Amino acid sequence: EKFPRVAAQTIAYGAFAFATRPFPRSEEDLHSHTSCFLVFFGLAFSLSLNWFGLRSASPRMSPSVAFILSACMKSAGPPGFLRSLQFMGPSYALAQFMELLFMGAIATQYADEGHLFVLFHYFSPYMVALAIGWPLGLVVGCFASHDANMSLQDRAREAAEKFDEALLASDRIMASLLVT
Repeated sequence: EKFPRVAAQTIAYGAFAFATRPFPRSEEDLHSHTSCFLVFFGLAFSLSLNWFGLRSASPRMSPSVAFILSACMKSAGPPGFLRSLQFMGPSYALAQFMELLFMGAIATQYADEGHLFVLFHYFSPYMVALAIGWPLGLVVGCFASHDANMSLQDRAREAAEKFDEALLASDRIMASLLVT
């Protein structure tokens, strides 16, 4: 369910980093252009959106746990093992879609014909995967079933089972996440 989104986002960040740098015309140019500030700005912005989304979805979550999960969400989306975050799936898929659209709009302002030639001539399978994975990830993320109709008793039973499994496995991290 998450693979198309993860693949599209990974490819998009690489293509965005390449397209927003000046195109190297020589070996010296290649080594002189080391700035990728737009990618790091985009990642920081996305991490902060994830962090605030997690804190609003689960206000009792500690800031450090929210930071770790927001970093994990950059590639995998909201964690499925925490039922309280499953309702974030559609809004997160839409936010990722809009982020990729925004990155594409910025990249078109920086890229020239050299960038486009390299991306579509040498990396065409990845560009095809991006073109397919991006909308597919949106559709799957927005319409995948997340057991929204599960009763409160069933959710409590499932959470208790997961918590018991974490305790039996001496998994302190999972037990702590299930408590927060």
